Amino acid sequence: MNRQKTKLVMDAALSLLKPLEQQFGVKVNYKGGSFDNDLCRLKFEFAEVQRDGTVLSDDAKAYLELATLYGLPKDGLGKEFSCSGKKYVVCGFRPRSRQSIVASRPDGKKYKFAPHIAFGTPGDLLAE
Repeated sequence: MNRQKTKLVMDAALSLLKPLEQQFGVKVNYKGGSFDNDLCRLKFEFAEVQRDGTVLSDDAKAYLELATLYGLPKDGLGKEFSCSGKKYVVCGFRPRSRQSIVASRPDGKKYKFAPHIAFGTPGDLLAE
């Protein structure tokens, strides 16, 4: 299998899985995969949709469960902060990573920061 055929199979599989979102109240996400000459392996994630319509990522769930154990503010998920003149929003936590705070920018890209950058001093947090 080549990259182009794998992409076509992934698109077809995702379109077949999309009806499950309504049926079971979940969100289907493609989470990567691999391919070689003979086969492709695709990974899909099925995440529960919360009452307010949001879907928790693994990183967000980890933040909610572990933040206080690591001395982070329990209401820190969703907080805005700035770094090098750019605004970021805390969207998760990766305890095994040295740069453990996961933050996103408005363009959707995700970045990792050390906790002291996101929550270091009160002046670092922006008003909501």
